[in-house]
Amino acid sequence: MDIETFINIFTLAVTLAGLLISLFKYIDSPKRGWLYIIFFFLADILSEYYWTAYTLIIKEDPDVSALLAYFGWNIAYLILAYASVKLKPADCRRFFHPLILLPIPVNAIQFFIYIRYGGLFNNLWQCTLSTVIACVCMQVILHYIKEKKNGAHFPYFHTAALFYIFTQYGSWTSSCFDFESPATDPYYYFSFATYVITLFFCSAINKDYIAEGHTSPGKDPSSQKKQLFSQTDSIPSDNRLLHGRLLSGRMDEKHPARRRCYQ
Repeated sequence: MDIETFINIFTLAVTLAGLLISLFKYIDSPKRGWLYIIFFFLADILSEYYWTAYTLIIKEDPDVSALLAYFGWNIAYLILAYASVKLKPADCRRFFHPLILLPIPVNAIQFFIYIRYGGLFNNLWQCTLSTVIACVCMQVILHYIKEKKNGAHFPYFHTAALFYIFTQYGSWTSSCFDFESPATDPYYYFSFATYVITLFFCSAINKDYIAEGHTSPGKDPSSQKKQLFSQTDSIPSDNRLLHGRLLSGRMDEKHPARRRCYQ
C-alpha cells in the first residue's frame, strides 16, 4: 500500500468516525451545532467515498467531471461556512479589526497559483468559501482576545475551523509543486492533519456548549435524582390498592394475555 492509498483510506475512515460521533452527540443533545457538523460530514463523505473507491478499484484518480468529483467537498465548504457564521457568539457579530481581512489577500495569492492548473469553478468556489470561513474565524478569535478579560470563553470550534482551512491551503499549495519522494512531500502531512482536525470539531462544539452553560438533556445527575424520587413517591401505600394488584395478578395467571397491559 502506497502512501496515497493510505491517506485516502484514512480520510474516509476519519470522516465516517466524525459522522458517527456527531450523530450520537445530536441524539444525546439535539442542538444546531451537531446538526451542522452532521451535514458537513455527510457532504464530505460523498466525495471521500467516491474518490477512495475509485482509486482502489481503478488504480488511478477519477477521470470524470471535476464538478462531479468535487461535489461533496464543495457542499461541505458551504455548510462549514454557514456553521461558522451561525455559531458565532452574539456579542461579536459587529466586531471589526483590520486583521479580520488578512485571509483575503493571502487566499487571493493562493487562488492565482491554483488557477494555472485549470478548474476555474472549483477553485473559485472553494477559495471564496474558505476565505469566508477564515475571516469569520479570525473575527471570533480576535474578539475573544479583546474580551477575554471580561469573561469571554475560548472559541474552540472557530479555532479548529481556522486550523482546518490552514491545513487545506497547505495541502493545496504543496500539490502544485513536485517533490523527490512522498516522504518529503508536505501534501500528505497537511492532508493527514486536515482530517485529524475534523475529528476535533465535535469536541470543540461540545466545549463551546459547556462554556456557554448548555447541558445535555438527561445527563444532569440532579434531574435523574428528581425523576427517581418522583417515581418512588408514586408507589401507592394504600393496602387496598396493593390487594387489588395482587388480585389482578391472580387473574393474569388465568388470562396471560392481559400481562401485556402492564409491561
